[in-house]
Amino acid sequence: MTEETKQYQIILIFPPSFNQETLNKSVQRIKKLITDQGGSFDSAGRDKQEIEPSSQLKKLSYPIDKHQEAFYLTYNLSLPVSAVDTLKQQLNLDSDLIRYLITVKDIIKEKPEPVIDYSEMIEKVEKIEKIEKIDQAPMQDRDSGRSVGKPKSQIEDLDKKLEEILNE
Repeated sequence: MTEETKQYQIILIFPPSFNQETLNKSVQRIKKLITDQGGSFDSAGRDKQEIEPSSQLKKLSYPIDKHQEAFYLTYNLSLPVSAVDTLKQQLNLDSDLIRYLITVKDIIKEKPEPVIDYSEMIEKVEKIEKIEKIDQAPMQDRDSGRSVGKPKSQIEDLDKKLEEILNE
């Protein structure tokens, strides 16, 4: 049975008192903890420099354990879900780390563009146009038989013409 793995991002903060050699040993030890738990570091589409972040001192936005600066390293990794708690316990026991943070990496999915079926819209527009044409046609008054939609002057003119035709 295969375990579900997720993409994580881990941030490691080391004290500024570390020299490069001590820092590298601590990082290698933490990487070994991760790989022992079945994790792997993501390198898809990246060059080696991005996998190995620079180990320069960075100024912290607020002091952590009375340190104003620290080595701040970030890694992207795949790890089984069940191994995260074990890894956290082991990192809590690590005296070299000032602080760490493990977060689930957001995978951005592109939404497919919706396919618009214009044929339905065209049918609806044609129905509306037919209804408008029917509405524009003059309606007949049921009682008198006269068209309701025409002005009185036109109706009177038609009446006169009918009388002239009938009188002839």
